[in-house]
Amino acid sequence: MEVLYAEGTPNPNAVKFVLDGRIIGAGSRHFDRPPAEEEDPLAAGLFTVPGVLSVFYNDNFVTITTESEPDWRLLQARLEELVADREAAEPEAVSKDEGSDAGDLLSKINAVIDTYVRPALAGDGGGLQVLGLEGEDLFIRYEGACGTCPSAISGTLFAIQNLLRNELGREINVLPG
Repeated sequence: MEVLYAEGTPNPNAVKFVLDGRIIGAGSRHFDRPPAEEEDPLAAGLFTVPGVLSVFYNDNFVTITTESEPDWRLLQARLEELVADREAAEPEAVSKDEGSDAGDLLSKINAVIDTYVRPALAGDGGGLQVLGLEGEDLFIRYEGACGTCPSAISGTLFAIQNLLRNELGREINVLPG
């Protein structure tokens, strides 16, 4: 596998690297601190580059957020070294409570987010994790370039809330987790 190209994101401290193959079988992975080498060699290796704050990968791209404007060449060289012989990793299984009303609503919420929100965030080198649902309050966490982007903290949060309210006909409140 190799890096096809690097591109900037709306977050000036993040860079998105697009690869020529799938980096993960399904889902995404996000790290705010270095994992153990055996847990995730890719993320652990990227955290050896000075200034790396987070690593996010999803499908065929890796987004790296740094303390300041990143040195793309240094990051790309390290990334290429780490993905050269990598095969797609499988994400950890996530259990869902599909039998309850809350589980059913959460499934509907995830379907809307999968259709409309996650592809848009992925285009900017980011993602979104649904942390949980308490009554009508949905707790989310932005990942990748979106994790420290000012527009994700305010405007995007309200856009997602309005989308869910329109699509599901419920007064869902979207809150950072």
